[in-house]
Amino acid sequence: MKFDVIRLKTLIKGSGKTYEQVGRAAGINRDTFTRRLKSGGGDFKVSEIYAMANFIPLSKEELLEVVFQ
Repeated sequence: MKFDVIRLKTLIKGSGKTYEQVGRAAGINRDTFTRRLKSGGGDFKVSEIYAMANFIPLSKEELLEVVFQ
């Protein structure tokens, strides 16, 4: 799976949430979350992506932009 990491980071910052908060919502710690972003985002599980999308929140269109750039 190929991610648009820059778009995801922009959406997180725009929501006023931190990486730590988003990671916690997805069930992962901040360091793991940051490491996965730096590696291109392909290591996120579907359940983690779903949890992040609900927490941030992302519209269906935004989620598609991030996940299927």
